[in-house]
Amino acid sequence: MARQLKIAGLNPELTPHSLRHTHTSLLAEAGVSLEQIMDRLGHSDD
Repeated sequence: MARQLKIAGLNPELTPHSLRHTHTSLLAEAGVSLEQIMDRLGHSDD
């Protein structure tokens, strides 16, 4: 992952978990329903 972050010019301290949070925020901003986001992330309880 470090190599990909370097190629993309992103902060080398990013982790897969931080990208998961970004993905969730982008989905919410795009108007995806909470139920769909939960399903995508594998959560069963909000």
